[in-house]
Parts: sequence; structure tokens; C-alpha cells
Amino acid sequence: MARANYEGSVYRRGSDGRWVACLPYKLPTGKTKRQYSYHTTREEADEALALMKAARRKGQPHQPSRGPKLSEYLVSWLRDSIAPSVGPKTLEGYEAACRVHIIPALGHIRLGDLRSRQVQGFYADKMREGLGIRTRRNIHATLKRALKQAVVWGELASNPAESLVPPKASFEEESEEIRALTNEQTGVLFAAARERGDRFRNLYIAAVRTGLRQGELLGLKWEDLNLDTSPASVTLRRSLASKIGGGFYFTPTKRKSQRRRLALLDEAAAALRAQRELQDDERRTRRWRENGLVFPSTIGTPMNARNLYARNFKSTLRSTGLPDISFHDLRHSFATIMLLEWGVHVKYVSEMLGHADTTITLNIYSHLLEGSHEVEVRRLNQVLSDSRRVG
Repeated sequence: MARANYEGSVYRRGSDGRWVACLPYKLPTGKTKRQYSYHTTREEADEALALMKAARRKGQPHQPSRGPKLSEYLVSWLRDSIAPSVGPKTLEGYEAACRVHIIPALGHIRLGDLRSRQVQGFYADKMREGLGIRTRRNIHATLKRALKQAVVWGELASNPAESLVPPKASFEEESEEIRALTNEQTGVLFAAARERGDRFRNLYIAAVRTGLRQGELLGLKWEDLNLDTSPASVTLRRSLASKIGGGFYFTPTKRKSQRRRLALLDEAAAALRAQRELQDDERRTRRWRENGLVFPSTIGTPMNARNLYARNFKSTLRSTGLPDISFHDLRHSFATIMLLEWGVHVKYVSEMLGHADTTITLNIYSHLLEGSHEVEVRRLNQVLSDSRRVG
């Protein structure tokens, strides 16, 4: 039974073999009351005792068998906590993680009965299913945030996901390299797009020469561009995103690093001027709907990113014999060309990419930079050799 010093105890009941967590606490009247929680394993009982003790410290005795199911709680969490505080795209991400992954696996468990061991097992199951590391980490972040709010609302004494090790990438995922084109290869892509009459040929150039995300490029409006100065510039204000089930919406850039004004390389500025001329011709069609977009559909409406990839980019890429890459890899191509081929300072590249700081840029492209010191040593040796000859 529970010890007199109120530390509580865990023991196995002889009648049915179940494990019992027992914790005494004092009532306002001064009397002592014992709280019991019943489990099938010693580990579950130990976790329950820890939760009960944490609740006792807050003056809120833990009720492990009461409260809503996790599925019910997540629905209210999404509605009352997440929906009013995040953008539509972020909300969709949380909602998808709950609906597709968390609720089917853990939704039947009472919120107060959820244990760290169950959550860790859930993560392991997702890895065995072959779910990608990005999705698994998103699931962890979603569940951790949801349970943290439950603690704030007083529905949990502690967060079962707080102390867990976040999902780790498999060996194959860790060793997977970023796919990017060299500067010479991007020239092949640009030439093929021109020869094929690909109406998004200017978009490909803008992507490789600015490093902007696809949503940022598709969300660009002519009012965001200043093509009459030297150098030309662009101001990032919004991004185009697609809704689950169809449709589009614009989401404003949230972080300061994303709300950026960028000077443009001459090649990017020339592509945008060419796009303006191309669009002047397309506007003459009867079906045109003016939205002020730089890279819209053939009738001026927001462009579906999936259609762009499947009908235009993929087809042009295949005609070149270049490596099979995604549209997002054009952003990686920009970074690798700048950092490795042209030797541009990482701070400038980081600002163009919209990263919060250079640490993010270095973390993403560090494996590509590992051998670059050899190139730099050869260059410096040549500089020193030349200076000695001059001296």
C-alpha cells in the first residue's frame, strides 16, 4: 500500500494480476484520500503514478479513466486553439496529421490514459510502414503541440510526447542527397523550354536565378516587381497555396526573413520582362481573367502547381535527358550553383532563400560543402604562388 510519506507506490494485485498505481493526497479538510489507477503492465502503472504525482503538485488529482477520447480532444483543439491562430495552409497540415495518422492509431484512447510508451510505439509503427521522415516529424510536432495545450487547459498533468526522442531518419533517408542541376545543366533546360515553346520557360529561369519557392513565384504579382531600375528588384508579399479538395488561396509571408526585397540578377530580370510580353499576347484572349499574376494559367487565374509540373515542367525535363528532379529542386539548383560553382557568400544565398539565418542554409547544404575546402585550398595555393612570382 501507499507509504506514509505520500510518495505513492506501484504493486501487483493478487486477485487478477493487474498492476495498481496508488497515491495518497490530503483533502482540504485535512483527511487523507488514496487515488488508484489500474493497468496491465508495470511500465503503465509507473507512468500513471508519475502523472498522478504531477497532478497532485498542481492540486488537481489525475483522473486517468475519465475525460474525452484523444480523437474528441483533437477535434476541439483544432477548432478552438489552432484554427484561430494559424493560416489555412498550416491548419490543413495539422488537420491532415490528426485525421490520417494520429486519430486512426491513438484516437480511441482516453486523453488522460495516453502514455509515452504508446506514443513511442506509434512512431515506430509509422517508420515500419515506410512513412517519410518529414511526415513523421510533422506528426510528432502536431501531437506534441496538441498535448501541450491539454496541459495548459488543465486536462493533462504532463505531456506524454514532451520527453520523447523525435522521429529519426532512416539510413537511406540520411544518405539521400539533394538533387540539383549544375549551371551548365540549367542552360540545357532553358534551351529545351524555349525550343518546345513551353509557356513557363521564363518561370524556370526565374526559379533558378532567384531561389524563390514555387508558391512564392506563382503568387507573384506585377505590382511586386520593379523591372525599370538597375538592378531590378522584387518584393515578396505572398505565396500561392492549394486547398485540400481543390481551390487556391494566397497566404501572406509571416516571418520577417520571408517578407524580403531582393535585387535580381540580369538574367532573372530579362526573363520577367519576356514574361510580361508573353502575357500581353495572352491577355487578348476572350477568356482572360485579370488577377495581376506574373505566372498564371492560360486564362489569368492562379496556376495549379501539380498541373504545371505534370503538363509542362516534367515533359520539358524528359526531353533533355537531364536527371529526374522536382520543381523544388530548381531552388536547390540555385543554392548549389551560388555556393559551389560561383563561390557566393553564404549570407547572401541565405537571404535570397528566405532562411531565418545562415545556420539553416549550412545545415541543408553542408554535405555538399564538405569537399569544397579542397577547391578553396587549390585556389589559395594558386594565389600565393602568383604573389610570389610577382614579388
